[in-house]
Amino acid sequence: LALTMSSESMYRFVSRDEGSSVYAAVGAALSERGDWTQRPPNSARFNLMFGDRNRLPYSRLANVPGRVPPLVNYYRGSNMICRKAKLAATFAPGTPYATEAAKWMPTTFVVRPNDESDQQLDERKRFRECHARLAASEGQKVWLAKSSAGAKGVGIEVSDDPEKLLAFVDQSKQTHVIQKYLENPLLLPGRRKFDIRCWVLLDPFYQGCIFREGVLRTASTPYDPTDLQNIPSHLTNHCIQCVLVQEEHCDNFGKFEPGNEMWFDDFEKLLEEMRGVSFQEHLLPQIVSIVSTCFAAIREHVQLDEAHGYRSFQLFGFDFMVDNDLHAWLIEVNGAPASAEHLLPGVVEGILQQAVDKCFEPQAATHYTTSPEQLFHFTTTD
Repeated sequence: LALTMSSESMYRFVSRDEGSSVYAAVGAALSERGDWTQRPPNSARFNLMFGDRNRLPYSRLANVPGRVPPLVNYYRGSNMICRKAKLAATFAPGTPYATEAAKWMPTTFVVRPNDESDQQLDERKRFRECHARLAASEGQKVWLAKSSAGAKGVGIEVSDDPEKLLAFVDQSKQTHVIQKYLENPLLLPGRRKFDIRCWVLLDPFYQGCIFREGVLRTASTPYDPTDLQNIPSHLTNHCIQCVLVQEEHCDNFGKFEPGNEMWFDDFEKLLEEMRGVSFQEHLLPQIVSIVSTCFAAIREHVQLDEAHGYRSFQLFGFDFMVDNDLHAWLIEVNGAPASAEHLLPGVVEGILQQAVDKCFEPQAATHYTTSPEQLFHFTTTD
C-alpha cells in the first residue's frame, strides 16, 4: 500500500543528475503518465528528487514543503558497500559479517599511496604475508590492485609480484584495494572469462528485489593465465574490451555475443549444456544471499525512516564472478549503475512499481508490462 494519498492531483519531481540515463528514463515515464510533472532543478517544492549521489542535500530534504516526506533516489550511507575500500572495511576481519563474507568475497587489503603510518605498514605486511602463504600452499600468486573510486576498468593492475602492485599504488594519488584474483574462473566456450551484472533495487522500506534478467559481460579473447599483460583476457569490463581489443587490432569484439553481452536466459541454457546445472536454481540463490547480507551489514549505518524527513530508494549494480566449482564471488557494488539498453524498460518499471508508487499512489492509469515474476524479492534482515 502507498504511504499516503496526495490531496493534489499532480505530483512533482526534480532532476539534479543529468548524467543518469536510468533516471532520465524514469522521469520521462513519469511525465507521460499525467499525474507527475517535472519542475526546475532548484525548485523548493517537490515530492521526488533524482539527485547526484555525491551532492545530495540530505540535511535540507527535511525542510521541503508538503505533508508527505519527499523521496530521494539514494540511501545515505550506502557508500559503505559502493566504494571498494569501504566494502572491504565493512567485511574486514573482526566485523559482524566477516565470517560469512569470507565465503564469497575475495581476500582484500586496503592500501593508501605512500602512507607510512603504523596501520598502513601493518596492512602492507599482512598483504605480503598472505601473498607468500597462498603462493606456497596453493600456488595462488595473482592479485590485482584497483582504485577505490575507480570505474570503467580504469586504474587496475594485475600481477603476481606483490612489490609491483604496491609500487603501482604508490604511483597514484588514490586509495586502492589489493584483492585476490580468481585464478580458476568458470570459462565460456572459447575459454573466455565473464562477469555477471545484477541490478538490485532497495525500496523505501529497505526491502530488496533483484531483476531476474541480467547480463554477462564477456571477454573477446581466450583466458591466458600465463600472460598477465594480456588485459582483455583477464578484465571483462566493456570499456576495456572495446578500447583495448580495437587498439590491438583484434576484431573479436562482438564476435561471440553481440556487444559482448549474454543475457541470463541464454546463460541458463549454456550452463545446462556445459555443467548440467541451472543458473536460476544454483547460482541465483547464492547471489540473493550475498546481496541480502550486504544490505543487512550496513542497515544500522543508513538512514531509513521518516524521522529524517525523507525516504529513500536506490538502484545498485552488483558484479560477480563464478569459479570453476560454480561458486559465486562478489567483486564490487556500483551505487549508480547504468542499464543495458535491452533491460532499461524493465528497470524503469521496477523503480516505478517498487519505489515511487509505494510512496505516492498513482493518480493516473498505469500500464506496466513487468510482471511480478520478473523480480526476485528478498528480505534484508539477517
